[in-house]
Amino acid sequence: MVLDTIVKNEENDDDLLIRIYNNIAIINTKRINYEEGNNYCKKVLKLQLNSDIIMKDHDTIATTYNNLGTIHFLICDYRLALENNEKALEIASKLLLTDHPYIVEYRDDIATIKRHIQYLEQKYV
Repeated sequence: MVLDTIVKNEENDDDLLIRIYNNIAIINTKRINYEEGNNYCKKVLKLQLNSDIIMKDHDTIATTYNNLGTIHFLICDYRLALENNEKALEIASKLLLTDHPYIVEYRDDIATIKRHIQYLEQKYV
């Protein structure tokens, strides 16, 4: 398999792996295979955070945190969803204007997650 060859190559191209893993994560998430989607998102994040090319406060890293938050939201793990979306917003806020669509999206996602958490807390109290 081509992916195995790329991964095993000592001089592998992290940027290429990031793109491949991200696409695999998206496909798995759309196919409702959240565990695999989550695993590949984590691989993407690990590569991004260890990259010599990508800054630690880069918008692609914020997007990966948002993707992880989305997966956790879909599996009803609202605490991890909130944590990841807040991290996405924290990073994106350093780079983008407050009315940028990503900032608006991340804030909306956080508000939705908080409503779900509040609903569950009220339901089970």
